[in-house]
Amino acid sequence: MSPKYWLLLGSFAVGAAQTVACTSKFSSCEARRVCSHGSSGASEAGAGGDAEVAEGTSAGKGGGAGANHSGGANDSSDAGDAGDDNSGGTANEGDAGSAGESPGTVCAPNQPTCDGNRATTCNTDGTGYLAEGLKCSSKQSCLAGACEAQECSPNASFCSGNSLRKCADNGLSSAEVTPCSSNQYCDGASTTCKTGVCAPNQPACDGTRATLCTANGDGFVAGGTVCKASETCDTGVCKAQVCAPSQGFCQGQDVKTCSTNGLSSSVAKTCANQTCIATAGAADCKGVCAPGQQDCSSNGVRTCDANGQWGAASKCTNKACVASGTTASCAGTCEPGQTQCSNNGLQTCGANGAWSTATPCAAATPICTGNTCQAPLSCSGLAANCGTSNESCCTSPLVTGGSFKRDNDANYPATVSTFRLDKYEVTVGRFRKFVSAVVGGWTPAAGAGKHTHLNGGAGLKNSAAAGYEAGWDPQWSVDELPANKATWDGGTALGCNADYQTWTSSSGANETRPINCVSWYKAVAFCIWDGGFLPSEAEWNYAAVGGSAQRAYVWGATAPGMNANLAVYGCYLNGTGTCSGVTNIAPVGSIPLGNGLFGQADLAGNVWEHNLDGMTDYAATCDNCAYLDLNGPGYTLPARRGGAYDETISEVASSSRGNYPPWWNGWQNGLRCARIP
Repeated sequence: MSPKYWLLLGSFAVGAAQTVACTSKFSSCEARRVCSHGSSGASEAGAGGDAEVAEGTSAGKGGGAGANHSGGANDSSDAGDAGDDNSGGTANEGDAGSAGESPGTVCAPNQPTCDGNRATTCNTDGTGYLAEGLKCSSKQSCLAGACEAQECSPNASFCSGNSLRKCADNGLSSAEVTPCSSNQYCDGASTTCKTGVCAPNQPACDGTRATLCTANGDGFVAGGTVCKASETCDTGVCKAQVCAPSQGFCQGQDVKTCSTNGLSSSVAKTCANQTCIATAGAADCKGVCAPGQQDCSSNGVRTCDANGQWGAASKCTNKACVASGTTASCAGTCEPGQTQCSNNGLQTCGANGAWSTATPCAAATPICTGNTCQAPLSCSGLAANCGTSNESCCTSPLVTGGSFKRDNDANYPATVSTFRLDKYEVTVGRFRKFVSAVVGGWTPAAGAGKHTHLNGGAGLKNSAAAGYEAGWDPQWSVDELPANKATWDGGTALGCNADYQTWTSSSGANETRPINCVSWYKAVAFCIWDGGFLPSEAEWNYAAVGGSAQRAYVWGATAPGMNANLAVYGCYLNGTGTCSGVTNIAPVGSIPLGNGLFGQADLAGNVWEHNLDGMTDYAATCDNCAYLDLNGPGYTLPARRGGAYDETISEVASSSRGNYPPWWNGWQNGLRCARIP
């Protein structure tokens, strides 16, 4: 039987011949041979270990010519011998195997592996094999990334001692098929048990002595050769033992048992999710994983070591650890559980490292910032005391976009995308926080206040001229946003009318009433500061008519009576049609029966609400458009919608429009903000 070869996977110089000889044995799969440069073809064998074979001249990278191993007598071939070719594997640098061809994982990343009968290493992502490696010889089989010498001819039957054995298909182990009885011998030529002591005139073994059988097969010829301690006589030949007799050892992940004569071995079991470890002549599956196996731990990839224990996990940063079979890798674009904002919706990273579809922020926390849904600045620290249900004054429901007829007129179709529109008009309490911010030095950035979720961030299409929204003009900050509190309290700003202004210089009874006396410029600035923007006239009208419902009034088709049951108008709140002061203006959300289809309160009555664009004849069509010419001479006066506490029934219809100069701070003027969805 051919001796076992262990290939060196290191680099050898190509060119001048080198010879190496192994000078110490091993007796388990964990032992290591120490080889030094020496004479080619040495044939030293030590007791109890695997047969030791000198390697011949190395050829190419890591390949070596085998040496003829001789015991006491000359070897003769038999059915169990792996053959006379004892050459090592040959270097192979050009064959990359199937690297890159498999769409999935085929091996454990960066671990020794076999590409057919080529010993190599798996690539870094486990999808193929490195080009470097060794092509095993015809008398070797690749196992666990190493070329192992076959101990018998694959699938062949052969005699070993006094039993008939069958070689495994990889030639690395065998199993006993038939033990011959005490009055029989195993005949190598026929691989059967025959009656007698030995085959007449054939090489035979008399215990540890290699000799010949007598002519009549009843005994042995005198003389011959006594085999060494590391050899076993078999079919009349002293053969090097391939393993320590009756001892357990590891070969790859196979737990193997050596035969009693040391010339063959059998697989007791193959370790799965454990590691084959040999100690003191015994081998078993131990540990919790197989060498090179990978899995995920705390979103990191960990690899099993040679002792069957998991190593420290290598964290996946901004990726997810994804396990597949016995391998794992960092994949995707995020870590599981991470969140991020998408407009005013929140995405969560899944177990596969992919972002989920954005979930819109709740109406009470409509602003997504810092990877979480939050209330707008104007409600920070304010009590949730708006409307009849005492909810956040910054509640901002989604308005599902679509197509409709502006002012219920079929001649003016328009389309708006989904957006948020605050449920309540901006209260005095909310506006008070804005004034403090401006007095503290805050001003809008140039270009702020656009519908950034539209047209790649450019905003609404301008139907007054080519292009899109321009956003805030820094000159407006100079002209319209006073830096001192006294000016805000005065008649040119929020103190516009002693009887009807809702603003007070300090907190008072009007904190949940809508702010009035607000110019268009200040309304735009407030919505920017609060994380939103003024709605376009088309957006406001879409919400008021209920989109395709095309309501004549915000609540439906029924006209309001001479009361405040559906809207705060006509001085019917706390009065009989005659206004008497600020008490005719209701706290926001006081009339829930008048709410719109999308949930907004007071879209009709209470205070007029500023729109973003100028009021002019409608363009024939409108797809997320606004009429914007406020930066030029002869500008169009900005639109306001919804009517007010003292207006007539005609002004609270969904089709009603009005306009005033952008600087005018009338006591009917209020606002509500829109936001990205």
